[in-house]
Amino acid sequence: MQARGWTVGVVVFAALGCGPGGDGATDAGAPPVFEAGPGTPAPASLTVAPAMATLEVPLGTTPTLLFQVDARLADGSAARNVPASMTFDLAGGGSFRGTTFTASGTVGGAGTVRASWRGAQATAPFTLRLRIDREAMGVDPALAARARDALPRATADTALRPEVVYPQDGTVVPPNLYGIEWQWRPVRGAELYLVTFATPTVSLRVVTRGSQLTVAPEDWRSLVGSSRGRTLEVTVTAARATDLSRAGSATVRVTLGPQDLLGGLYYFNADEDRANQGVHRYDFGVPVLTATRFLTAQGAGGCVGCHILSRRGDRMLTTFEGGAGYLAAWDVASPRTPLLGGARGPQRGAFSAWFDGDRSFLSVYDNAMENPGDRYNGQLRVYDARTGMPDDARQVPLGAGHRATHVDVAPDGVTAVYVDYADTSARPIRMEQGSIRVVLYDPTARRWGPARTLVPFADGVNNYYPTLSPDGQWVLFNRARGSAYDNVGASVWVVPTDGSRAPVELARANLRAMLGNSWARWAPFVQRDELGTARLWFTFSSRRDYGLRLVGLGRPQLWMAAFRPVEAMSGRDGSSPAFWLPFQDPRTRNHTASWTEAVVPRNCERDSDCADATLRCNATRRTCEALEPPG
Repeated sequence: MQARGWTVGVVVFAALGCGPGGDGATDAGAPPVFEAGPGTPAPASLTVAPAMATLEVPLGTTPTLLFQVDARLADGSAARNVPASMTFDLAGGGSFRGTTFTASGTVGGAGTVRASWRGAQATAPFTLRLRIDREAMGVDPALAARARDALPRATADTALRPEVVYPQDGTVVPPNLYGIEWQWRPVRGAELYLVTFATPTVSLRVVTRGSQLTVAPEDWRSLVGSSRGRTLEVTVTAARATDLSRAGSATVRVTLGPQDLLGGLYYFNADEDRANQGVHRYDFGVPVLTATRFLTAQGAGGCVGCHILSRRGDRMLTTFEGGAGYLAAWDVASPRTPLLGGARGPQRGAFSAWFDGDRSFLSVYDNAMENPGDRYNGQLRVYDARTGMPDDARQVPLGAGHRATHVDVAPDGVTAVYVDYADTSARPIRMEQGSIRVVLYDPTARRWGPARTLVPFADGVNNYYPTLSPDGQWVLFNRARGSAYDNVGASVWVVPTDGSRAPVELARANLRAMLGNSWARWAPFVQRDELGTARLWFTFSSRRDYGLRLVGLGRPQLWMAAFRPVEAMSGRDGSSPAFWLPFQDPRTRNHTASWTEAVVPRNCERDSDCADATLRCNATRRTCEALEPPG
């Protein structure tokens, strides 16, 4: 969506008048400024008027509002319109000159006006309501202005009521998620849509002719800057361009998290073009619109879909041959040749996990294709991350007849989860009848202790792909009947690591059955929600429709959802509806996302070192960087 302009106007919901902008606020009707003399008693109290004000601020304008401060003096007399010193605590919202406030024109939000005079103080709540008016390309600005004025007051017509299909009502998104596409079904007979994003501190009104809208990055920043921790009411109103007196509307509510989401997400892009196939990554700490290519199958010497990042983000492990072959370790800053291993070995491993301060890693050994009798098949082996040599003295004790797969280690470096299965004929990647176990590492004794079963196999349901939350308190995992590999019946569940509660299905995130909701992974940080309670985020792949796009294709894409532990601890679904990650390519099959706390820049000497056409080599820092942030 490209904007062509905005309407300028000022509306003040306050007890006193306002001027047209700048410092030209009128004082018509206000009493003369009180002048204190040598014998004037000290003030006992102050009052600020308006006692509660809302100033509407069209983006880019500087409307003003005149406040009045009155005093009650110590002798009981009144002093009207005293020359108080005034401040407003909303950062970037505006400033006072005397008792006249001038808005900056760029910030909305709620704050407090503070008045001080001769040692006395008073406060009053004050809200700036930022207003942004836009029209999409191809919409006449005059028609858009009439629509913004008329449609909120139009007679309701159910025949014109749209259906918003994406995102779902109740979705929670991080505030730094750019590129969300709002989608609704086209309404027969309607040629014009007014889309309104509203909170108490901001409104964005966009007029468009299409059935989808992506907010421009600069406008999204304005919405977010004024609405963190709030719920956006997004209303789509449909009408005929020739009759704005009748309209239909529908509203969804989407909550913005108070804090930006940070960390890096590395995922496998199974593109038909082998030159593009491989690991892509996205840095949530850098405001760009698309993920970038990091390591291709061509560059690595084979398929690298099975990958895992160290928590610091400086090392990556990959497994070749579709997760059943040799492994390699890579320096993320210079992934030109492996630090150890490679497409032809010699190390074998899959479903790996770093531990021991990233000095070691666990990996599932699988040599069944070449040597079915290899005694290490299905075992959790420990490798030295510097030499690549196995350290079998620290091998995880599984017990006779048991095999392991799908391992993960918590940030504490000592708590691990894995899948235990007894069928020795099944490969680790296609196992069935899985139970989830927890095992602890003793860094002093340098050995793994006995495992305990957290989620047992029962009733023919396979439990697999477990992952530990950043605080180590929760385990996300998959459930399905049959094989763990590419199971369309997979759904996402959660269970406390200590086993104090039964597993809970994350039904809102799953949406419905048979969508292949697989390989769930936690984002690396615990945040706080708008109520101050813990909030976590997780990603997973899913074959669901993306609103009106990818309908019926069953193409795996990356989705994300919020999780509230306080709900799950009470046995309730702690998830919110999932949203599609807008930085991925919808034409490719994207899955096996792996998180890290930070994205390490790639070293370079020239642009060709950067592996992606959207990156350039910064000659000063010698690192690959995005060409342009959004907006």
